[in-house]
Amino acid sequence: MKNFALISITFLLSAITLMASLAPYVSPATSWIIALFGLFFLYFYLLLAAWSLVIVFIRKKLLWFTLPVLLLGLRIFLNFWNFSSDKPTTESGNTLKVVTFNVRVFNLYNWIHNLETRADILKQFQQQDPDVLCIQEFYTSVIKPFNNVKLIPSVIRAKNVHTLLPIKERGQDEWGIATFTSYPIIHKETIFSERESANGCIATDILVDKDTIRIYNVHLQSVRMMNKDYQFINNISKQQSTGQYRGAFRLTQLLKRAFVKRARQAEAIAASINACRYKVIVAGDFNDLPSSYAYHTISNSLTDSFLEKGKGLSPTYIGPLPWLRIDYILHSPSLQCISYSKSGRKLSDHHSIQAIFKY
Repeated sequence: MKNFALISITFLLSAITLMASLAPYVSPATSWIIALFGLFFLYFYLLLAAWSLVIVFIRKKLLWFTLPVLLLGLRIFLNFWNFSSDKPTTESGNTLKVVTFNVRVFNLYNWIHNLETRADILKQFQQQDPDVLCIQEFYTSVIKPFNNVKLIPSVIRAKNVHTLLPIKERGQDEWGIATFTSYPIIHKETIFSERESANGCIATDILVDKDTIRIYNVHLQSVRMMNKDYQFINNISKQQSTGQYRGAFRLTQLLKRAFVKRARQAEAIAASINACRYKVIVAGDFNDLPSSYAYHTISNSLTDSFLEKGKGLSPTYIGPLPWLRIDYILHSPSLQCISYSKSGRKLSDHHSIQAIFKY
């Protein structure tokens, strides 16, 4: 009976970790269930690693189940956790500072219960002093105090603007994404745009001295959970069985829809990157983890600045689940990243991140 229990636990943990390890390579359009397992890859992998240490002292032969799975998932695990002690390179010569931040519409609806949040975000932008600033969940209005398209260039060096604002209401309010840069913009392009959710991706070609660099500002499909979904997650243990079933079913459908949409969006971005003859930088909110198909598809030919100069786990999402890095700055290997950092201030449900490149 004891052996049966050990074998059953080992097989189950190995199977679910194996499923999660396949998530980067299988499109959610083919199997969204695998994408769902991939969402919890880090937890499954650490649990299997811990269980492997246990069975070393109990039944070593069971390592034949766990070790191949751990080896298969090792590369994905290393995309979560940077063990490198590589320190930032001294800034010398020409550098390009890129900042990306999902500002959660500048706390327009007072989620943080701090009316000074937008002023604090603008102050942070001033302190960061970026050459390129990519903003997701951007909001602007023709009403002067809320005209962020004009306000942001008035407080930072990046005066040139490229926006994608698919949601417009009342003829004065707009939502979407925006890229600000201190360098001349020589070409603008929309890769995809979602009118329902304001998710999108824009490509902005900037002239840096005599070199052209394409900046992709990315906000992949949001899950679009409502208050009742967050309440369900927070109170799941208190729900009646019927309520648990309905809440779980709704949440699963929301995740499925987002997985599939992100896969198509990521494929469109990857196709644009592959066709681009310039150096590229991809910055933004992927709404997905390093174990996801979306991350794998977009980053396939690029370098992750966090894996070059970051340290530890460095989660970027501020929410109920820990350890979620869903905001990224990726770049062409020909660009040298000399530093990566994350803002510690809680001005949104995301942290802003920045990378500095030498060119």
